[in-house]
Amino acid sequence: MSQRTQFENTCQQLVGKTLGKVEYEEIAYDQSNQITPAQPYYTTRLANVHSLDYAVWLHTTQQDKIEITWDASFYPYGIGVKINQAPSTNDSQKWDVSAHQLWKDCLHGTIQQVKLIWEQVSGNSYPQTLIITFANEQQILIGAAQFLNSHDQKVFGMSDNLIVTNDVALAKTINMISQI
Repeated sequence: MSQRTQFENTCQQLVGKTLGKVEYEEIAYDQSNQITPAQPYYTTRLANVHSLDYAVWLHTTQQDKIEITWDASFYPYGIGVKINQAPSTNDSQKWDVSAHQLWKDCLHGTIQQVKLIWEQVSGNSYPQTLIITFANEQQILIGAAQFLNSHDQKVFGMSDNLIVTNDVALAKTINMISQI
C-alpha cells in the first residue's frame, strides 16, 4: 500500500467520530523566546481565520485524540494527522477553543466526510488542506499555510503553520484552497 493511500486511510478513520473538544497547540515561545506566553497567538485580523504554529487537537466522545499538524511526511510542509499517538512536541501550550465561534457549530457533531486537497510541487504530491464535514453540513478547513505578514490578503502554502477556518468562500479568497 502506498504512503498516500495509508495517509488517506488514516484520515478516513475520523468519519463517524463525534467531536467533544477542540484544542490548539502552539509552540511555547514569545518575542524573547521564553516559554509559556500569557496570550494565544492564533487570532488573525479575520474573525473566523486562525493561524497557529503547531497543531489542532480534536478530542472525540469516543475518547480518541486526533492531532492535525504540519509535517514533512510527503514534502515540507503539508498536513499531518495522527490518531491516539504521543504528542509530537512537549514545548507547547494548549488553548481550549471548543466554545469559539469558529468551532461551536461543529462541537458534538459527527464527522460525516473527510477530504484531502493534494498539491503538486517539484514532481511531489503532498496533502495541503484537510476539509472536515460534519453531519450538520458545517465544515472546518485546516491547511498547512500562513500569512507571511499580518496585512497579507492571501496565505502561502508549504508552511510550518496551520490556517483554520469554517468559511469555504473565505478559504478560496485567501488562497487556502482553489476548489473543493
